[in-house]
Amino acid sequence: MKYLLTLPVLVLATLLLLRADECPLTAPENESFRESGSELILRVDYESGDITADKEVVADLPPATDAISISDHEARSGKFCVRTKVARSDDYISHGKHRAETTVMNLMPVRYNEGDVFRYRFSLRLAEDWQVETKLPDNRDSVDIIWQFKRFEGGPDMFIGVKREEIVVRTASGIQHTLFGKYSPGKWMDFCVISRWSAGPDGSTEIFVKQATDKEFRKAASLHGPNTRNAKANSAYLTWGIYKPDMSNSTATNPRIVYHDDIIVEKITATAAPSQEPL
Repeated sequence: MKYLLTLPVLVLATLLLLRADECPLTAPENESFRESGSELILRVDYESGDITADKEVVADLPPATDAISISDHEARSGKFCVRTKVARSDDYISHGKHRAETTVMNLMPVRYNEGDVFRYRFSLRLAEDWQVETKLPDNRDSVDIIWQFKRFEGGPDMFIGVKREEIVVRTASGIQHTLFGKYSPGKWMDFCVISRWSAGPDGSTEIFVKQATDKEFRKAASLHGPNTRNAKANSAYLTWGIYKPDMSNSTATNPRIVYHDDIIVEKITATAAPSQEPL
């Protein structure tokens, strides 16, 4: 695992070019800002073969010893990725729910605040034997959450999850967009999320996705307006893994297993968009 906060210019430039042909490296133009630069804050690729190689990247484990582990089975790149597992057993309950997640809550540069602009790149795949739950109740807890923009108090600002046969993004206000209409278990999916975080109307999030075999990303969601629950400083952070809010309504008999790899977080230097002169 590599944990990077400051880098020589040459090395930083090399890392920022990683898979540049696949992921948008500049924020999409919008009405509120233009990108003028970026800083690499975090890169996690698990190539050390250790889930606890860095004290700021923490595996938040339930009692089950196999809930979070390193896998060398078809990593997205390199040799290793992280494997997260939740099963219908009390051994997989953490903080009162079935969950196992990796968190960077203690890494201050990754915490986002009002007006910050961040770009998040990551890849994930569901296990080959992942069972599609097509008959789940139509309620907010019928979901497997696999990436969270989380808060210390209350629910997440936004999360990406598995809802029946779809991969979706859901905001704190309950707005949901489909990112993948028909996902394929066992296949890597790549994500690029660019957010200007705000509790006000100037918030925005653009989400680009692709299958690993695709050459180019497509824009899957464009969200505008408040995207944080509140503007409290230094209270928002990242987690990835799997969180099953209500295991009791699950129709799956197999454990829920997800793999994550190539996690990159950049903070974008944004300048105000040029004002538009009335016609």
